[in-house]
Amino acid sequence: MQVGYRKMEKRFVSAILSGFVFPGAGQFYNNQPAKGVIYVLLTVLSIIVLVFVIARDLYRALENVGVAGGGLWDPFWAELGGSRGSITILLIILAISWAVGIVDAYMVAQDREDRKRAGTISRRGR
Repeated sequence: MQVGYRKMEKRFVSAILSGFVFPGAGQFYNNQPAKGVIYVLLTVLSIIVLVFVIARDLYRALENVGVAGGGLWDPFWAELGGSRGSITILLIILAISWAVGIVDAYMVAQDREDRKRAGTISRRGR
């Protein structure tokens, strides 16, 4: 009985740790590639847009430095302040998708283990 418990805990821990590495990895670990792709795409798109917004503001700050002269960081922080709402929303989306992915990976691993114990699931996890 103790060996089965350790194996079960190992699967839960593996699913959770996979999700911590990158959103969607826990779903791939649990053999749910469609869910995994959705989490990966949501995360990658959020990161791309976040980098784009920050790069755009840096470019605008560089233009202001070229026209007005002076330091770079004050105009950059001023430009970034205008995008604060967008950046906040993107970071919230990123954090929520990451957290939901981890919780989902854990719950699916737990559900599969429960069904496996009850004998309603095959070895392949379906």
